[in-house]
Amino acid sequence: MERFLTMATEEDRNIDSLVSIICKDALERRNFKSKCKEFLTKVSVPASWPEGNAYRLHQGNPTYRYRKKLLSNFIQKKSSEGFTVKSSTTKQFFDELQEFSALSESNDSFSEFWSSERPALIDLFEQNIKLCGPVVRKFDTELKVSVLLKTRSQSRQDDNLSFTEHIIDLQNEFKEDYRIKVGDIVEATKCRRNDRVAFEPEVIK
Repeated sequence: MERFLTMATEEDRNIDSLVSIICKDALERRNFKSKCKEFLTKVSVPASWPEGNAYRLHQGNPTYRYRKKLLSNFIQKKSSEGFTVKSSTTKQFFDELQEFSALSESNDSFSEFWSSERPALIDLFEQNIKLCGPVVRKFDTELKVSVLLKTRSQSRQDDNLSFTEHIIDLQNEFKEDYRIKVGDIVEATKCRRNDRVAFEPEVIK
């Protein structure tokens, strides 16, 4: 618990450093920081999805780290243009950040933020396990989506939820009809050992 708090505090300081680059307005800084955190952690889910509000990215998730890179790059870009965030320009900043993010998505790859160390939570190839969760990132060229999985600690003393990302490779599933989008709830229960990457996904919400 102490380690988690230390990491959270360090991340908070990192966000403060980013915020201070472009927001000099002391009164607006708290609001701007809150919106930056929302950008980093938000997970889109259908309103009817159970515990939908609980789904959040955290600093250990690859998509969180990817968004943080985008945010940092965009802040540096706007700062170099002489742009500053204040109460009258906060909305403009985040509108432009969304456009910047959308353009970056079409060019960037998953690989930079995925290490060779995969979470040892579940072995989808040893068991026919139900993989179900919201799509948090989509990469068209590689035909891959990243799904946020909800898990519970195996410790009897710890019943807290945690969230892990898992990439589904769709290259053998969708060739011309790639309709899965961020925010869809995807369920995949079958996996094949011969290619060890492709699943049979279905959008259920």
